Amino acid sequence: MSWSEDCHGSPRARITVSLSTGSVLLLTDKDKSLTTTLSMEEEEERKNKKTKKKKERKPKKKKLYEKKKKKKHEKKYEKKLYEKKLYEKKYEKKLYEKKYEKKKYEKYEKNKKLYEKKYEKKKLYEKKKYEKYEKKKLYEK
Repeated sequence: MSWSEDCHGSPRARITVSLSTGSVLLLTDKDKSLTTTLSMEEEEERKNKKTKKKKERKPKKKKLYEKKKKKKHEKKYEKKLYEKKLYEKKYEKKLYEKKYEKKKYEKYEKNKKLYEKKYEKKKLYEKKKYEKYEKKKLYEK
């Protein structure tokens, strides 16, 4: 017993199934020849393999998705660490600059005090000198 049917979507292809021999024939006008001959058992095995492959692929896709997600998370984490290091460097630099400015200011204050003391001593010295000069002048007159 055999029967044949036109393929939907392709008016030039024809499928012929023979139940007694268990074969499936796919005929096309282009080839005008047999393109596929499969027994019913082979057809079932092929379908089973397809379903097994699909089942096997799904976890792989999940794993790939998880890997991508993990990589993305790691990149974000690395980026945050990098930004944190930059911030810490900037903060340390600011602290160093403040320390440096403070030292500089302290040094300036110290030098200023020293300069003022020297200046006062110089004034006193000149004042004494002037007083001596005046005394001499008065004494000579």
